[in-house]
Amino acid sequence: MAEVTETMIPAKKESNKGFQLDFEVRGVQPAFVNALRRIMLNETPVVEVGEVEIHDNTTLMPHEMLRHRVEMLPVNVRPTEDDILRTAKLTLLKEGEGEVFTSDFAITAGEGLRTDLLMKDRDIGEPLYFLKMKKENKVHVTARLRKNIAGTQACTVSYKYHIDEEKVEEAKEAFLAANPRMPDAALVFDNFYIQRCYHKNEAGRPDWFDFTVESIGLLSAKEIVVLALNILKERMTQWSKLDTIVNEAEEGVYTFTSTEGHTIGALAQTLLYESGLCDFVSYDVPHPLKQEMHVRVRTTHPPAELLSYCATKVAEVCDAMEKEL
Repeated sequence: MAEVTETMIPAKKESNKGFQLDFEVRGVQPAFVNALRRIMLNETPVVEVGEVEIHDNTTLMPHEMLRHRVEMLPVNVRPTEDDILRTAKLTLLKEGEGEVFTSDFAITAGEGLRTDLLMKDRDIGEPLYFLKMKKENKVHVTARLRKNIAGTQACTVSYKYHIDEEKVEEAKEAFLAANPRMPDAALVFDNFYIQRCYHKNEAGRPDWFDFTVESIGLLSAKEIVVLALNILKERMTQWSKLDTIVNEAEEGVYTFTSTEGHTIGALAQTLLYESGLCDFVSYDVPHPLKQEMHVRVRTTHPPAELLSYCATKVAEVCDAMEKEL
C-alpha cells in the first residue's frame, strides 16, 4: 500500500440520519478494501434473538418457520450491554383474529433496564409487522437474547473502483470515433465502458475506491466502519503473534499456519509482496470447513520481521482512516 497521507479519504457524505455513509478510500490495495468489506458483512458483533421456545401455535405458520421468524427480529441492543443480554426475556402470547407486530411482544429485563429491545422500522419509527392470525388461532412463544460475533450491523456494504476523470474524456473520444454509426454511443459509453477508466497506481493496479455502507439501524454507518477497522487491526495484530512457524527444508522458506482465512490471507499476501522483504509469497485455505490457513514465504529476513511489518502497516492505514472519518 502507498504511504499513508491525510488525503486517504478525499470525500465522504452521510445521509439518511447517519445510517448511510458514502466515502472514498485512496492509496490502498483491493485486498484491504475487500477485507474491510468482508468484516463489515460477516464479522461485526450483533445481538440477536435465540433460545426460542414455542409453547403453543395454532396458526398456519409451521413451528420451524415461526421460530426462524422470531430469530430474525432486529434487536435494539448493543453487544456491550451485558446486563440486558443476561436478563432479558421476550414473550408473545396472542389469541384471536388480527395482525401481530413487534410491539405485541412483552419484554422483561433486569430491574431498571430499558424494555425497548426490539427495533422499530428504521425510517418511519413504527413497530414491525410479524404475523396475521385468524379468529381461532393462538400463539405463545418465549425467547432470550444472545450475542453473535459473526453477525453484521450492516444491511448494505459495497465498493467500486473510482473513476479517473482524466481518463474518461480521452477514452470517450476514442470510443465515439471508433463507433460513428452506433446509436446513442455516448450513452453506451457512460453506462458501460466508463467503468474501464478507473484510477490506477504506478503498478497499474486500482488504488482508489468508492464505498457505500448502510446500517440496519442500531449503529450509525460511521460506527460500523470504525468497528470494522478496529476488528481488522486487532486480527492482523493477533496473526502477527502466531508461534506456528515451520522452517521448510529449502533455505529461507517458511510456512505460517493459523486459524485465519481469506480475509487475512489475501491481505497478508499483498502486503508481503509489496514489502520487498521476500521474493515469493503464497497463501491457501486447504478446506473451506476447516479453520486453517497457510502463508508460505521465501525470504532472507527473520519471519518475525515479516509478521510485524503486516501488523504495523495495517494499523497505520486503519488509524489514518478512522481519524479522517
